[in-house]
This record gives sequence, structure tokens and C-alpha cells, in this order.
Amino acid sequence: LTMEEVQKLDLHRARMVVLSACDTFKGDVRLDGLVGITRAFIAAGSPTVVASLWPVGDKSTEHMMTRLYSILFPSVEGCGEDHRASDIDVCSAIQKVMKEMIETKDKYSVENWAPFVMYGLNDGPICGG
Repeated sequence: LTMEEVQKLDLHRARMVVLSACDTFKGDVRLDGLVGITRAFIAAGSPTVVASLWPVGDKSTEHMMTRLYSILFPSVEGCGEDHRASDIDVCSAIQKVMKEMIETKDKYSVENWAPFVMYGLNDGPICGG
């Protein structure tokens, strides 16, 4: 997707967009800030975007994203009618996964978990409100 295509999307019902591919946070620095695909998702209505600052490995990214989603959505239903989702916010969930990866020093180095950042609002649980 291009930035123009993303900005045409209606993401106002989305609580979060995750861009787990390599370098998804990159953009051009301009007077009004960083302009890139991440900002396009914010402009399209998503209040929160998780993206990577540099190239990421497939296995470590798979592990990180699997853990992130399991923390945010501990039940299979996710944000279903029963609302059995976690009460943890996105930033805290990312921090928890990063801490777990740090504690497994033999398996994951800083390059594996550090590129992921949260951009936008951290306004409470992903299914709350």
C-alpha cells in the first residue's frame, strides 16, 4: 500500500495497527514531523501504530508478535461479545514482551526486540472503553 492508499482507508474503528515488517517506521523528516506510512495509518484513523525502526528477523518477529497478541488478547475470541481481552495497554504489553526477550539472553539479542516502537496514543486497553 502507498501512503495515499492508506490515508483513504477508514480505520476509525481500529484501536491499533501493527506493521511488523522491516523498517515500517521509516519516513521523511519534514518541518511538520516524520512523514511515512506510519503517519498515514494515524491519518486514516488508527490511534495507535506499532512499527519497526530497522530490519527485523523473521523468527524473533514471529515470537514477539505472537506474544504481543497473546498478552493483548488472552482469549481466542479477542474483542468478541464476551470482551475477554486483557486490561493491559499496548505500550505495557510491548514492554512486557521486550522484558521477556531480554531475560532469554541466549535466544534474543537487542537487535531482535528493540526496533519495535509504538506511535500515537496509548489510551488504555485495546478492547476497553
